[in-house]
Amino acid sequence: MSKVELLEKRLAEYLGKDYCVCTGSGTAALVAALKSLELPEQSEVIIPSIVCPTVALAVVYGGLKPVICDVNVFDYQINPESVRTLLSDHTKVIIPVHIFGQTCEIDVIKKIADENSLNLIEDAAQSFGGKYGSRKHGNLCDLSITSFGYKKILDISKGIPTGGGGAVFTDDKKTYGKVKEIVNKWNSYAASLVENFYLKIYEGLFITCDTAYIKSNGFLNLYGATPWIVSHLEKMFVYRICTDSVPKILEQLSSIDIKIKLRARNARMYKRLLRSKEITHPKYANDSGVYFMYSCLLNHNCRAKFVHALERQNVPVRTLYFPLNLMYKGTTKLLSSEYVGSHIFNLPVDPHLDEEDIEWIAKQVNAVADECSACQ
Repeated sequence: MSKVELLEKRLAEYLGKDYCVCTGSGTAALVAALKSLELPEQSEVIIPSIVCPTVALAVVYGGLKPVICDVNVFDYQINPESVRTLLSDHTKVIIPVHIFGQTCEIDVIKKIADENSLNLIEDAAQSFGGKYGSRKHGNLCDLSITSFGYKKILDISKGIPTGGGGAVFTDDKKTYGKVKEIVNKWNSYAASLVENFYLKIYEGLFITCDTAYIKSNGFLNLYGATPWIVSHLEKMFVYRICTDSVPKILEQLSSIDIKIKLRARNARMYKRLLRSKEITHPKYANDSGVYFMYSCLLNHNCRAKFVHALERQNVPVRTLYFPLNLMYKGTTKLLSSEYVGSHIFNLPVDPHLDEEDIEWIAKQVNAVADECSACQ
């Protein structure tokens, strides 16, 4: 058994799945999962508007058409009713994403898929290790993916030339064979070289877009950006997992439960300490996932000023994500997503942060939130 095969076996056992195929990134995993379905070109894939942009890039790279649905304001998760309104004869796939590590309304989404004979690909990129009832995220649908990239629950990006890793999970032997065949065709050496070059470009582009979005206070419209990005950066998706990733993932997998508990502790502290009236905490129906970050909404419209003030104090605040409906062919208004996209801010819950760190961050956030409110 090779090192990669051993890793695939351990990951599958952890989630309770029959099969696992490792890839070079979560994006590559999603591309492989989509391609394994062998859908007609331009088949429609429904994805939430508040999600990492690479989800849309993966759909386009797979020759399919992303259809962007709305999210809930209270927990930022995919909105099942919005999904229903977007169904068409061309809809073939729904990708329910456990955004920020929390459980989306997966049972409702599965019911919609069953009623309409649709494929589901569960995106557990940010929620590996999370649970819904007795089952783990990544084991709630027949086909699922995860990521081991930057800031994920298992983060092995440091020192890895391709930036991390990912995996596809399934219980279906035929699907497993298709995914394995797709991934085995990818040239790992050449792709690693491509990744080193294109990843730097992608990171620079993402930072530029994020900066512009913050300055626009959440109303940046990047019409048609996704096809342009894909045409320039599509090769960055196509690579197999770097063998140097294997021992790092196995090492972190052995201590994942401890890390998840520390993340949950830090999140509970934010929930208790962030008391400014200008901050709205998320309301999770099933607080059974993991905390990728701790995400809140700023109640006033001065987020750019709020973020800049925190950054000047070296508070690690992020504004993920800008709504995909404004980024990809932005002709559809999704009011909840646009509100979340222009008001959300995210704080770190990394296991290395101790209680003193969280207390300091919360103190700065409360003070700046109140100060910005007074300036409106």
